[in-house]
Amino acid sequence: MTPSSLHIGDFLLDTASVLQIIEDIAAREVRPFFGKLSSTDIQKKSDGSLVTPVDPAVEALLSSQLKRLLPDAVILGEEATAEDPAHLDLLSLSEKPIWVIDPLDGTSNFAAGRPEFAMIVALVHRNKTLAGWIYDVLGHRAAVAVAGKGAFLAGEQVLFNQNQPLLWSNIRGGWTINAIDPAHRGSVKAAAAQFRTITNAHCAAFEYLSILENRKDFHLFNRLKPWDHCAGALMLQEAGGRALRLIDGTTYTPNVSDGGLLVGSKYEYLQQLRQFFVNPSDKKEHRD
Repeated sequence: MTPSSLHIGDFLLDTASVLQIIEDIAAREVRPFFGKLSSTDIQKKSDGSLVTPVDPAVEALLSSQLKRLLPDAVILGEEATAEDPAHLDLLSLSEKPIWVIDPLDGTSNFAAGRPEFAMIVALVHRNKTLAGWIYDVLGHRAAVAVAGKGAFLAGEQVLFNQNQPLLWSNIRGGWTINAIDPAHRGSVKAAAAQFRTITNAHCAAFEYLSILENRKDFHLFNRLKPWDHCAGALMLQEAGGRALRLIDGTTYTPNVSDGGLLVGSKYEYLQQLRQFFVNPSDKKEHRD
């Protein structure tokens, strides 16, 4: 069973109520527009990423309804931050709980009519993620995690098997190649040819869901936006996995904004993978 409540100061937050809000908004404001956007509905933001009319509309609705659940909280949303990057300062300055919202993760997929897009919500307080929700809009899959109470997918608890050996040739992973030092990219691509699969859904939420479902062992991200990773990193941690900065191997926290992010189900193997990505010329330890 998914954990049903979370204490935030004097408030008792019902985790099912958060998921219900997400599901209701998805049904009304996201699903009906899938495959029905015109070319003029798809615009580029200043960072080159895409935005549609659905993104800000969903963020506004989520912000309003989540604020009612936890009146003392503040909002950190992807679209509002695109308009005013100073919103990111909330992660280091706010003493209040923060709703971190990605209204439509995988907007490029949504705009192109591909099904890999999701809604992500996380609750952060003092640089710690307390709870997270990922909702696959078309697949009706929901993942929920509460710090110290576990990670759940479709209502079933997820626990990774840390004792199961993982051979290099069986690794199922993916990456954003820009996370790797340009001097090493060729070597990484060549050496990683022995991996079982390398895929990229172009949607952070789907990468986290794939790991939770044991369809993928790791993913390497380049961009570390909090709305992409707070919820998913908590889910992996609660299931026994980890999210590590590529640059130094430290554990991910919401205020981390650079250094690449290596996430996966097995900490020991993530450490080996990190060394491989940082120094692919040292191949001895990566053989089966």
